[in-house]
Amino acid sequence: MSRSVVVLELNELCPTLLDRFMDSGDLPNFARLRSESVVYTTDADEPQGRLNPWIQWVTAHTGAGFDDHGVFKLGEGSNLRLPTVADVVTDAGGTSWLCGPMNVVPIRPVRGTWLPDPWNPDEAGPAALAPFARFVRANVQEHTNASNRLGVRAHLRFLAFMARHGLSASTVRAVLAQLASERRRGQRWRRAALLDRFQWDLFRHELLKSRPTFATYFSNTTAHYQHLYWRYMDPDPFELKPTEVETAEYGDAVAFGYREMDRLVGDALRLAEDDITLVFCTALSQQPYTIKDAEGGSRFYRPNNIAAFAGMLGLTGIGKVAPVMSAQFHLLFDDEADAAAAEAVLRDARVGERSAFDVRRKGSDVFTGFALTDDLPADAMIDVPGGIRLRVHDVLYRAETAKSGYHHPHGALWMRTPTRIGAVVREPVSLRAVAPTLLDLLDLDVPASMTAPPLPRTAAGAA
Repeated sequence: MSRSVVVLELNELCPTLLDRFMDSGDLPNFARLRSESVVYTTDADEPQGRLNPWIQWVTAHTGAGFDDHGVFKLGEGSNLRLPTVADVVTDAGGTSWLCGPMNVVPIRPVRGTWLPDPWNPDEAGPAALAPFARFVRANVQEHTNASNRLGVRAHLRFLAFMARHGLSASTVRAVLAQLASERRRGQRWRRAALLDRFQWDLFRHELLKSRPTFATYFSNTTAHYQHLYWRYMDPDPFELKPTEVETAEYGDAVAFGYREMDRLVGDALRLAEDDITLVFCTALSQQPYTIKDAEGGSRFYRPNNIAAFAGMLGLTGIGKVAPVMSAQFHLLFDDEADAAAAEAVLRDARVGERSAFDVRRKGSDVFTGFALTDDLPADAMIDVPGGIRLRVHDVLYRAETAKSGYHHPHGALWMRTPTRIGAVVREPVSLRAVAPTLLDLLDLDVPASMTAPPLPRTAAGAA
């Protein structure tokens, strides 16, 4: 294999917003990348209940839809049984650098480097990356919980690790600028973009050091901003309008996220040499979420302390808890009997006449979260079998902002080959075509489990 492919997995960026911000001149690097790429719009081809990035990214890496790969929840990537692009690269003698791909766990040991996503309890490979994985996991899994903040020592240990693994002067300046800005104007929400900067520094460091055949970099920050802050960017579609104070605080959040991604794309273009194909993929996108505006908006509830909360519910035998997104978390039990008992308790728990929890059990893993999202009264109680009663607002906190964005099946797929000749294909293509296309770009054979044909890699072929 003489070729190499670098994939920017920028989760849920929207083709419509990319066009809007490129037209306004805010995304010059995206505009350049687009002009030098064969541009496709992907279609996830799944119903709304299956439109989740932890499903679609598995599709992008395996070339299989949910009916074939079967990975439904975040944190269940280890259940995958189909080969990923990285598995094919390994079998062909190539190397990979997988930097945080969402819910994607290769079925064989990676020949190269693998950093699991922040919601995956597995350890990084090699173990030298474990300090980075632990720090990011702690920040991402509990980012909404103001009572769960890492201490000074943890931050210093992380900075010492980064100093040995590519920490850039621009990232240091960005951290200092953010801390100074918070003292003047708040906007702590911008901190999420700092983790992207650290991860990109690490990605670039390892990329230049190991020169892998196949590399992926994943970012969820802008998707997070869209979910929370779309209504503050564009209030027109929403019945629940933001206040002037909220607009001043969050109105630029989504555009800020896109500008941060544009900065990253600019660095990627500088890194891309003549033998590197640069691919930009989003898997899916978002659209305004207005469904519950008439009810005051949808805001998730989450335990102040998950392990303590499980104990209050009377659940026993828990070996580990693993937070995920929003209200959701895994309870990992020591044996299946305890997991089954916990599943029964959670299914029977009520707030008034309504089920208190969403529950899904697989063996000794119970995936759950508080099911209600409306504004519950101060005296709302969780009633648990056995006579346990817990006041909702004593044990759970509610998200600060109402949900603003939800998933749309279309995504972006741009391929910048060394020819740098651009073309735009208007008709959407299947997301299942991403994996075989990446292998075709690497001149590798496509396994039988990837049934979609590779997409044309040239402007002439795409015409």
